[in-house]
Amino acid sequence: MKYTLEDIYIIAGKENKTTTLSLREGSSSYNSYGTIITVEFIFTQRERENLDELILQTPFKTKGHVRAKYLGSEFHPTQIEQLENTGIFSEDILEILYVQDHFIENTFHFTENRYLTKLQVEIKSSSKDVFRATYHLKNYLLEKGNIFSPHGEIEYLALKTYLDPAKLMDAEKDQIYQNGEMDPEIEWKILGLKFEANEISAKEKERYEELIRRRGEEIISKLKRELNSAGTSLKTLVSSDLNKFKWIFSKLFFFEEKTFNPASKYPIYLDLDRFLHIYMRHAQDFEVSGENYKNKDNFQWNLEDVIHVISSIIEGIDEEYQMFRDQNLDQRFSRFGLFQFILKEIIILFI
Repeated sequence: MKYTLEDIYIIAGKENKTTTLSLREGSSSYNSYGTIITVEFIFTQRERENLDELILQTPFKTKGHVRAKYLGSEFHPTQIEQLENTGIFSEDILEILYVQDHFIENTFHFTENRYLTKLQVEIKSSSKDVFRATYHLKNYLLEKGNIFSPHGEIEYLALKTYLDPAKLMDAEKDQIYQNGEMDPEIEWKILGLKFEANEISAKEKERYEELIRRRGEEIISKLKRELNSAGTSLKTLVSSDLNKFKWIFSKLFFFEEKTFNPASKYPIYLDLDRFLHIYMRHAQDFEVSGENYKNKDNFQWNLEDVIHVISSIIEGIDEEYQMFRDQNLDQRFSRFGLFQFILKEIIILFI
């Protein structure tokens, strides 16, 4: 497939998506910028107006250069300047992968409804390409001054160790290695990356399986503790509903920490312990009756709805939280008034 300007605008430019491009080998853009680059496309308001009209006409056929802002850290200033002034020729792009920053809105808007032609684009990419895109995005966020959550920091160090070990700083090495041994959480993440990319050795696979067993034991321990806190036990859960236990264990084992404000400097996130607490206390699909569950709240929602409510509240107070955190790094943030009863249970737990 050869991309047109219309394709690029619909896929990545219209909503200002952070984009990782694979460039066609031997092309002029390939010779200027290399195999893979992470960018955000640049369009003036007039260009957006023209493209909004062009995408209503099919087939798409406009080819040309599209300017972009470089989001990596390896380019020479002359390459960055060339990318922003001249750009990339549309047909030099082989593949497009993107991530969207939901907090940045398009600078050009129509008030009337617009109907877009649907374009289905088949994208083939390796796991390692996705890892590189994530790594470049995290570097971009660091350069902006963002702070990662504990899990986000582990993920970043694992990606950097795997993809860019020569650039590890001494302070980062001290985080990764303790008394000559790699931190198990970071090691677990690195081996997971290698496993997904089919680059794991037999010895590493053996170690990965050991860490998987350890993670399973840790999940069981956390589940026991939370069940006891809710007035029941693991034995009771297994004997009364084995399928529910299996589902919960699987959900916890593959849980990925969720950051609710990824574009903000200071993260508000849902980690495994808090997720488990919310699920056991508030999720409707864990609703059971009887004396063993007397400490479980009656405030029952679907799990997805609980997460949605949390996300909505955080979106409403994030700006206030960022200002507070800039001035009070070590103090707990609290919010009184309309959402006090919700914030006490939800927000405070994550900050």
